[in-house]
Amino acid sequence: MTKPLIAIASNLEFKETTEKVDLNRAYSEAVMMAGGLPLVIPITSNPKDIETYLSLTSGLLLPGGVDIDPLAFGEEPVPGLEEVRPELDEFHLTIARLALDRSMPILGICRGCQVLNVAAGGTLIQHIEPKEGILKHRQTVRRFHPCHSVDTESGTLIESVLGKSFVVNSFHHQAVATPGEGMVISARAKDGIVEAIEKDGSPFTVGVQWHPEAMLEGVDRSMAPLFRRFVSACS
Repeated sequence: MTKPLIAIASNLEFKETTEKVDLNRAYSEAVMMAGGLPLVIPITSNPKDIETYLSLTSGLLLPGGVDIDPLAFGEEPVPGLEEVRPELDEFHLTIARLALDRSMPILGICRGCQVLNVAAGGTLIQHIEPKEGILKHRQTVRRFHPCHSVDTESGTLIESVLGKSFVVNSFHHQAVATPGEGMVISARAKDGIVEAIEKDGSPFTVGVQWHPEAMLEGVDRSMAPLFRRFVSACS
């Protein structure tokens, strides 16, 4: 059986005076572990080039990363907003919108979940204010350790893959506010913060706020079914 070729959108890093196309290895490892063949897509602002990449692949993974510029979803910045990279937003939002137009399987992870939502016309919480009743969403243990639980909505794809309740790791201070067109909230943390979205009726258009690829770096294999379902949808 031929392995499906899966696009992974790269990140942009600034190292002193050098700009680098960058991607944590864990993303490609998780795709390969699930039977896919990853293809890392370099940053470009040319939609025709992005269309060419997507025509060669059968699915898209949107990775984690820095904050999304609130101007991208029609808001002004608030205190607590951290580093943004508008050129990265342009690339990620363009590739997400084109993949949505193609009805390709999409898996958005952390920032990628937020990109998926904004690409569909949704909005974000720019900064989760620490206050009574709000969980710690930026853990201070190793990346592969889970730190809080998540509850899924009945009848959602994420429930069918991971179950009604499970534990996840957490490295974010932004989150989905208003779901984009066609998107439904499919999981929340105990404090109500959105932990997963999916496109209603789609075989696989899913955004998760945690980092399942990082959990696979340890001995925990609870997130392996998520990548297997994603790769299966790409086959």
